[in-house]
Amino acid sequence: MDTKRTVFVRSLLMMCLLLILPYARAQHPLTKELDILLQGKQAKVGVAVVFEGRETFTYNNPHHYPLMSVFKFHQALAVMDYLDTRQLPLETEIYVRKADLLPDTYSPLRDARPEGEFNISVGELLRYSISESDNNACDILLRYIGGTGVVDKYVRTLGIEDFKIEANEEKLNEAFEYQYLNWTTPFAAVQVMEKFRTETLFRHSGYKEYLEKLMIGTVTGNDKLKAGLPREVVFGHKTGSSGRNKSGLKAGDNDMGFVRLPDGRQYSIAVFVTDSREDDKTNATLISEISRKVYEYYNAPKERKIPYTSEQNFADTIPFEFSQNRILISASVNGTERKFLFDTGASSLLLNKELLSGEDIYRGDSARDANGVRIAVNMADVRELRLGKLHFNHYPATLWDMNENSLFNCEGVDGLIGSEILQNLSVKIDTRNQRLILTDRKNHFKAEKGKRRRMKVIANCPLLDIKLFRRLQETGVLFDTGAPELYDLCDEVFILLKNRMPKKIERCVTDCAYGASSIGITGAGRDTLRYRLRFDWMKIGPVTFRNVMTETHTGVTSRVGAGLLNYGQMILDFPRKQYLFMPYDGISSVILSDTGGSGISFIPEEGRIKIGLVWENSKAYRIGVRRGFVVKEVNGYNVEDDFCALLKLRSSRAKSLKAVDLQGKEQLFLFSEE
Repeated sequence: MDTKRTVFVRSLLMMCLLLILPYARAQHPLTKELDILLQGKQAKVGVAVVFEGRETFTYNNPHHYPLMSVFKFHQALAVMDYLDTRQLPLETEIYVRKADLLPDTYSPLRDARPEGEFNISVGELLRYSISESDNNACDILLRYIGGTGVVDKYVRTLGIEDFKIEANEEKLNEAFEYQYLNWTTPFAAVQVMEKFRTETLFRHSGYKEYLEKLMIGTVTGNDKLKAGLPREVVFGHKTGSSGRNKSGLKAGDNDMGFVRLPDGRQYSIAVFVTDSREDDKTNATLISEISRKVYEYYNAPKERKIPYTSEQNFADTIPFEFSQNRILISASVNGTERKFLFDTGASSLLLNKELLSGEDIYRGDSARDANGVRIAVNMADVRELRLGKLHFNHYPATLWDMNENSLFNCEGVDGLIGSEILQNLSVKIDTRNQRLILTDRKNHFKAEKGKRRRMKVIANCPLLDIKLFRRLQETGVLFDTGAPELYDLCDEVFILLKNRMPKKIERCVTDCAYGASSIGITGAGRDTLRYRLRFDWMKIGPVTFRNVMTETHTGVTSRVGAGLLNYGQMILDFPRKQYLFMPYDGISSVILSDTGGSGISFIPEEGRIKIGLVWENSKAYRIGVRRGFVVKEVNGYNVEDDFCALLKLRSSRAKSLKAVDLQGKEQLFLFSEE
């Protein structure tokens, strides 16, 4: 071979190799895992993930995957946009004829009401279409808004291109090849989910909340993405599945949804399986395994280590103040005593940013508060932190402007001490004697009598299992000493319970309201539809509670709060992942009283005190009090500029209210005891 030609060929090969190597080095870790998982499988599989709105992963993306019933999610967005632009409520009714209920298609609606000729709300049709994947409900809604072209056009207005929606369910079922008419790339699918999850698509926030709840309550495809996730995550999804042709080929087997991790982080995921000759069980297993691998990749333990203390073989008693069901303790920050809220629902140390100088601040980050609200924060290095005998050097802290939060101002606290500090310790919380006992001794509490129960630890925080009914256990309930109530039910669990036992939960619901009532570090939570419930029976540890009143909230888990500590001592054993609740005076049962109250909640907003929520069955609602009224006086006291005084009065004790209504008129409202 010619020497010059040989040198040229070798140089060309080396250049190609140099071009290939950077790509190989940059290959996503999940790609290799999915290559191994899918090796030998007779199917094309596409995956897309967007984590926290930033980090993106795709696998086999450049392909047209049949959407199947996943397109009902796109349709739901278009339906809600149709309602929103016309200012129509979800209760808007549509007349359903018998001819609308096609016989040869999947339709729980037809099975429930086969004769047709009835009115049904748009919201209920969406529930059938999303949660139960009802094909007739889908097509009824499509006719209502103007057809598939309206859906396709709306999604394109969101800036998404790699998809096509042109066939309704009736058309898709006419012939096998028609199942390919509606298609998407996996990344285009998660782009739609991300738009819904992170942006304000509708003026009426209730639409988004309702669709989220429908997706969380989905009853189809539980062996797909959901099967690869632990029970403590919040998961909402829309599935899709086709039939097979005469040769056994399956056009599509899909699942797409959003995942909220226990620490508040979120991601959207879509897995599409097309042209599969595997059986349905294998397809579902592939989807669930991909879901599991994605979860494990993004939920891998962070490199941040638990802060180390030089103290060993110690037991220390730390006094605290128990004020309005909140534990307030003293700790030293860089040599100065400060007041903290002891908050097991917080994963780490949260500190007033004014306490540290600029050189201690080392990077920005983001976090979520108790209401699930994302906030931008800075991190800092606390050179010395002392809590009793515990001494930490260079303790990482999250910074926040406490002056922006009325709740922290009222308590006079400089920050939160979260559960991270307890990870190698056991702690005993005794509110009757107002003391914490911290120890690293393995058997220090061995003599304490009672049954030790399992405790999960996720993102440093303790999670318990409780019983809501005699035969129903709720797992992964956050034990949160930063929350003053006995028990708060999260929205997602409420929806799951409602779907699982609708009649029983319907009997438990005593009231509902739209608005905000809870307060996190960012202030009041977002407006949402909330419910009040009365559980006749609940068991936490060895104690049975009767007549438990609770409200739904927007956090990522239900929570047992510091209200529990009025009834006994709690030992949290983090190394062994166990807890022991020891009731005071040996009580085994508590009958709680419903204080009733005025039926309103107060929130700080825009420098004023407003009505955040009014329960619809309350006296306040009946006499005209509404969300958004500006509060002037409560019980004759001027609280216009004093949220702290209002907290001490508590809304349940309000007997009179002077407020400015939405038209700017000042009114006086009088409440009788209820």
